[in-house]
Amino acid sequence: MKLSVRNIFTLLLIFIAGSIYSQGLSGLTLEFNAACVSQSHNTFTAKFKWTPPMPNGSNQYILELSDETGNFSNPKILGTYTDRNNQLEPKVTFQFPKEVHGNAYKIRVRSTYPAHSVESTSFSAYFLEINTPLVLNGGHSDETLCPGHSKTISVDKQRAKAYRWYKDNQLIANEKGHSLVVSQAGTYYAEVDYGDYCSNSASTRSNNVIFSAAGTSGLTISGTPADAIICKGNSYTMTASVQNATATYKWFRNGTQISSGVGMYSFTTANTTSAAGIYHVEMFSGQGCSELSNKIEVRFKDSFLANISSEEGNVILPGKTKNLSVTTTAPSPTYQWYKNDVEIVGANGASYTANQAGKYHAKVTQSGDCANSVNTQVITLVNPDKYTVTIDYKTPYTDCTYDKIALVVKSIVASKGSDKFNIPVSDYNLFTYQWLKDETVFPSSSTSEVLVSSIANNGRYSLQLGLSGASGVSFPRSNELTVQLADGDYVKLNNGDQALQFCSEKHLLKASVEDANATYTWFKDGVSIKEEKGGYQLEISETGLYHVQITTSGDCKASSNFVYAEKKEVFANWINQNTQKQAFLNYKTYPLGISHNMTNPTIQWYRNNMPITGENQPNYTVNQPGSYHVELTEVGGCGATIRTTPKQFVAPIGFNAVIGYRESQNACGGTEVTMELQKLEAILSKTTDTQETVLIPANEYEKFDLQWVKNDIPEAGQKAPQITIHKPATGVVSDNYSLNVGYGTIIVNSNQLSVSFITIPDVTISSGGSHVLCDGSDLILKSSLTSSAYNYQWYRNNELINGATSFELKVTEPGGYHVKVSSGGCSKISETANVTNFSTDVVTVDVDVTKTVNITGTDGVKVTASGADTYLWVAPDGTVVSNEAVVILKETGKYILTATVGGCKTTIILNAQAIIINDIPNVVTPNGDGSNDTWAIPSTYSNRDNVKVTIYSPEGKVELSTTNYKNDWPKNYTKDLNKRALVYLYVIEIDGKVEKQGTISVLK
Repeated sequence: MKLSVRNIFTLLLIFIAGSIYSQGLSGLTLEFNAACVSQSHNTFTAKFKWTPPMPNGSNQYILELSDETGNFSNPKILGTYTDRNNQLEPKVTFQFPKEVHGNAYKIRVRSTYPAHSVESTSFSAYFLEINTPLVLNGGHSDETLCPGHSKTISVDKQRAKAYRWYKDNQLIANEKGHSLVVSQAGTYYAEVDYGDYCSNSASTRSNNVIFSAAGTSGLTISGTPADAIICKGNSYTMTASVQNATATYKWFRNGTQISSGVGMYSFTTANTTSAAGIYHVEMFSGQGCSELSNKIEVRFKDSFLANISSEEGNVILPGKTKNLSVTTTAPSPTYQWYKNDVEIVGANGASYTANQAGKYHAKVTQSGDCANSVNTQVITLVNPDKYTVTIDYKTPYTDCTYDKIALVVKSIVASKGSDKFNIPVSDYNLFTYQWLKDETVFPSSSTSEVLVSSIANNGRYSLQLGLSGASGVSFPRSNELTVQLADGDYVKLNNGDQALQFCSEKHLLKASVEDANATYTWFKDGVSIKEEKGGYQLEISETGLYHVQITTSGDCKASSNFVYAEKKEVFANWINQNTQKQAFLNYKTYPLGISHNMTNPTIQWYRNNMPITGENQPNYTVNQPGSYHVELTEVGGCGATIRTTPKQFVAPIGFNAVIGYRESQNACGGTEVTMELQKLEAILSKTTDTQETVLIPANEYEKFDLQWVKNDIPEAGQKAPQITIHKPATGVVSDNYSLNVGYGTIIVNSNQLSVSFITIPDVTISSGGSHVLCDGSDLILKSSLTSSAYNYQWYRNNELINGATSFELKVTEPGGYHVKVSSGGCSKISETANVTNFSTDVVTVDVDVTKTVNITGTDGVKVTASGADTYLWVAPDGTVVSNEAVVILKETGKYILTATVGGCKTTIILNAQAIIINDIPNVVTPNGDGSNDTWAIPSTYSNRDNVKVTIYSPEGKVELSTTNYKNDWPKNYTKDLNKRALVYLYVIEIDGKVEKQGTISVLK
């Protein structure tokens, strides 16, 4: 990581004020509201803050995820980060596991060195395994429910962890499965339950299924007594509310049909023990739908169950109690408790609190018509004869990673034989504790938790448990844990200080531990820059955040403190960094100031290299012309001396004044014109060809003596930077105006502008030809208006061309040119003339100039040129053979074309070879050797308008079809030539009739 100057300065401030801060983690911020995770979206970010001093160089940040309830007892590690130890606000990127499904997850970040942690707020996290609509009930949307009946519907995708079911758009509580039993009419649908936030992201809502209810007669059954509780040996009669002599009734007990018959709307149970059960009737009226009744449970008053249970096992601790309780099915029970078969006086409730070991049971009695008593089973409470303790690290732990770790009791198990009981944490205070390190007593460790925070205490830890008043009881030693802490104080840089400055080119950092057998790894800004055995020193030359790690055989890797080493680059600069030379004008003052980073420097100001007496402050005001600089000498620190670059204040030797028409008005055809001083420059020096000038701000124009001049006569009272001229009621105006500018003894005249109140015609630009620049030549652009009554200003690419104020302009470089023509505040702007450099590519011929042109027969070869204004063809014997674009090549030798484009010339050379061809060849060898590279046919067929040549490829596709064939096929080597000989078919037609045809073999 590269630290910015701002970040480094912030670090230093915090280091200096470190005593008021608490080192560690804070402010874990999740950059998302909820984690809706999918295959395509599983990248999330979080950031947290670290309060300096910075952590040890070997520190790790570990990002962990809780379970869905926010519990970190078994966290999942989302990431481990080792490269952020020099950051105040680290930002991390991570992914969620695919198992996330809940609304109360938390994220925790832990540091290892020093050990700190901070948790996030709760958030929802779901993996959207299913993100397409569910199909409900196989896609069937209409169902009918018979009275009293139900139907199960289910979704097609049944692998989700939970679902949401809706009836008439209302959520059905506590229904989370992939199927639903429907017993009421309504509109039903389902979706995957991804919580309130993520469910809308998955689009899993199913189709609707509409259930309609068939007609009902309100069938119920009842009997006497209404509660259906009878004594054993009695029967019970149930009667249906709908008594239809033609309907069929089926009677059921515990879901099994026990009787049926037409008109059998009443049923009486047997008077045996089989009478008890759950009864209902199903009625068939012959109209399609059967109807189910309600259900009645027939029970025996004197037949009930009674069970005893113990709270958390059967082990009772000395001095503790154990709650025993009875559950029974008796309608109106009474209770009596027994210990070792002896009645416990006054123990007649449904529960009993025992405080001694023994055998306990309870008698449950049912009074009334069917009185009866039942004894529960016996439960035996025993005092434990063994206590087993297990210890663990309080937080996740790795050797050589943390600077401290807490050890805690993980569990205490009391046992008697095979009977075991987990001691609740609330009872841990009953026990005594003694921690041991390496088999010896660890001092000040008599609680269920101990903190190990020094490498001096590295070792093997165990715990001895005890219990006051317990005799004849075994307390075996706990399991053993190893603690190997890292040492943050073992090695130091810069005596442990966190910042230093150095002024020289190099500085030596030195580790406090010098071990020739150890490996030293040096880091700058968190990046390893050097690793060397015995290399306890590092020479540095750059500003950065440094630390070192030492690795020795068998020990933990030790990291030093961080040191911010700043290479002090001493500077002193002008506060105002504008031009080093400026005009000195006597109506203003010039404050100067310097900024620096030197330590208590002495300051001396100079004018013309002579010290200015008494001027030793960072600021000085110039009040006369001269060359000024300042020297600063550091007292302490780096001891440097800096001389600033001189600033020159020069009295002007003259001025340049430019007046112009005010652009904000439209004077064309108007009645007044305003002119103004538009630019004023102070001349500091000049030669024959150049001037050194400084622009005077417009708000200072009134500091000068100004006088407007009309036709060389001063205008009385016109001494402002602007003047307005009004059009007279009669007569023609044609006056010239200028402005005299005075400063002390210097008086200069501005340029002259005319005022005529005339209308300017449209203006165009011409060049006597095309706007093309030939190599090494120029071009004259000319305005269509040439009268001296107008003012002219030329522009290139919309930038004003200084001095270009004539009606014509000599152009030497390409660009877009336009001219502005003005008179009396009225102006017209021409269209842009685009001037380009001449390119020889504009002139082309219709043959390949890189190859020899083969001339067959006596008619020659016709060549056509294009793109030029004029053409001149010269034959091999030096005679001119054509002044047109077309030429006929008839002789062997070099033909030269000179083409002219807008006054620019270019030359094209063609090599021609006369070949006498009597027969049509059937073999071509296009290998580039200059011999037989193209298919040359007799002049009877080549270069003729009425002869058409067609060539077909081996695949039968048209390869060439043309008139005026120039003996130039094939123009490109074929890609298949190296693989095989290619055979083409040719057809030659004269005036539309086939004259010749045959094959052409193309060989390598």
